[in-house]
Amino acid sequence: MTRFQSLLTLIALSSSLAWTQPGFTARDIRGTYTFFFEGTVVRTTTGQPIPIVAIGTVILDGAGKASGSRYVNFGGQVVRETASGTYTVTPDGFGTITIVAVPNDGEPPVVPPTQEVFHFIVTNRNGGHAVSASIKAGNGQDIGLVSIVRAVFTRQELP
Repeated sequence: MTRFQSLLTLIALSSSLAWTQPGFTARDIRGTYTFFFEGTVVRTTTGQPIPIVAIGTVILDGAGKASGSRYVNFGGQVVRETASGTYTVTPDGFGTITIVAVPNDGEPPVVPPTQEVFHFIVTNRNGGHAVSASIKAGNGQDIGLVSIVRAVFTRQELP
């Protein structure tokens, strides 16, 4: 075998190994992430758009559990909420996070507890982008709202 043939064999072997190695897993994106999202929630009965903006943190445990807190501005009313839920990620970096957000004690109930689903793409192990998929009551029942939100999340850098 010539050096050139050996090199080609090595390149072919490396390429086939790269395809069989796993990509992202839930463990790869564990940690604390800050996020920002903005968009609109629409009342399905009236078509009324309600602007929504939020900032917060989400902690991903590396095993599919998520928790966090946020400030959310829903139609001009700001409320602090806590959230918990689950997430999954595929080897190619696409994933879904489902959380139930609950207003903190003493906060005005702008909306009842909500179950929210976001689909995301990990752009690297330090963050990515997301879009909303649904918003329902905390128990999963339809509350007549459609969420149209885009988000950015970044791994939090601690000193």
